[in-house]
Formats: sequence, structure tokens, C-alpha cells
Amino acid sequence: MPRGDGTGPPWGDGQVTGRASGSGGKGAGRMSGTRPGAGPGGDCICPNCGEKPRWQGGYVCPKDNHTFGHWSQLKRVIRGTAQALSIPRLLKEKEEAVAKLSYLTTEQFAKKYVDATRKDEGEKGVVLTDSASAKNLFKLLVAVEELRYVIIAKWKDTYEEVVGLLTVSQSGRILIREIIPSNLVQVRETLFIDRTAITKDEVEEAKGFVEHFIPKATDETFAVTDYRAKWKEGVPTEAKAPEQAQKVQDIKEILAKVATIEVKTPKRKPKKQ
Repeated sequence: MPRGDGTGPPWGDGQVTGRASGSGGKGAGRMSGTRPGAGPGGDCICPNCGEKPRWQGGYVCPKDNHTFGHWSQLKRVIRGTAQALSIPRLLKEKEEAVAKLSYLTTEQFAKKYVDATRKDEGEKGVVLTDSASAKNLFKLLVAVEELRYVIIAKWKDTYEEVVGLLTVSQSGRILIREIIPSNLVQVRETLFIDRTAITKDEVEEAKGFVEHFIPKATDETFAVTDYRAKWKEGVPTEAKAPEQAQKVQDIKEILAKVATIEVKTPKRKPKKQ
């Protein structure tokens, strides 16, 4: 599961067997593209003189004018130093990543951690592979939505460890949201709200404010009219809408089908010897 291939790991020590599937485009990860870089805290420099190259159809050293066709030909160093940066593989070739689950209460999580989302393919949908996983995933979702638990999934990618949170989007989609690890995140000034301290009067006041002063969203609110609306990957967006709608699964419907199958399937009696 290389970084950026659009997939995620199976889940949690047999508790939930499925896959997290990303909607982002494929790519080779943090060190690909048209700019030299070596991931968080790293730089790619000329191996001959140590200067940082410029991108000019290739990586061109400004000092000796040597051109490198690929970033792998550059020397990767810790940013601001000449110390070589080693990036060992965490998964063997064709080894499948498996996520381990853990939990905290919302209060415990909020006091110590932040859930800053990764920019590159930070959200992945969840696809189930068996009935037991559907039941266990539903329990986890109830814990997240009703018990205010934070369910954390952690797994090893090809070169990086990944931390994700089980979440439900505003449209009810079940997602794994990758967050920046606590020892790598740089927290900027932001706003925080203690949801446990909200009173009933404040709830009513907020309801009146929204419904009286903010217009209700329409279909046009969620659509755009710029150049992207005409074509998406070479196919008119209107032609893709029905196909996308069919890909959405309701976990309750999955559980209902599982229950029906279990009821209709007769238990076989052991044969007499």
C-alpha cells in the first residue's frame, strides 16, 4: 500500500475486516512531483556540492549546472544540515498493512491531542468484506456518535506510520480521516469549543439565529459553475452522477441483509455415525 495509491489498510486485529479506500488521485507520495523534497523536515540537494537544485525540466544544480532527471538521484538530508536522511521501508514487498484500533473519550482526546487532517488524501471511505465486520463497525460508529468515543486506527504504510480517526461525515459517510501525528504537527492559533458546557438556552438561541438569519442551502450551493463543471476526467459530470450514487452503501441495509441470510439458512444437523 504505497503512499498515494488511493487505498488503506484492513482493520484491527480481526475485529473489522474491510478496506479504507481514498478518492484522491494516484501519486508517488511526498517525494514525487516537480520540486525536490525529502518529506517532513528534509531536503534534496546536489550530491556533488550540496546546493539545493532548481526545477528546469529536471533538477539543475545552480552551482555546477549538473542536471538530475529524478529526485532519487539527489542526496536526501535533514533540513538545514548536510546530515543524510534515511527513509527505511516499514513494510516488506507485497506485505499488507493491518490497522490496530484503540480508543479515548472525546474529553481525553481534546485535552492532549489535535486532529489536524493531512492535506494529501486525508480522508478515505470504508468498504466492508464480511458480515461480522459490518456488525462490529456499526458498534464502533454508535460509540463515536452516541458515546462520544474517539476510535483511532494506526497502521504502517510503505515508508510512514499513519494515524487515522473513524468519523462520520455531515452526509453520513463513514470515513477514516488521517491526522498529522502528534510529534509532527505544528499547531497554529485556532478556536476551541467545549461542547459539554453548552446549555439548553444556548442551543435554542443558536437554532433561532441560524434559521432566521442564514438562508437554507439549495442544490446550487453544493455545485460549481466554473470550468470543472463541464468535464470531469473527460466525461460529462451528468453521466457520472448515477454511477457515483450506486457506490454509497448503507450499513443498516448491509446488516439487514446479513440478518435475513442468517435466519433463512438452516442449521445442519450432524450426521449420525
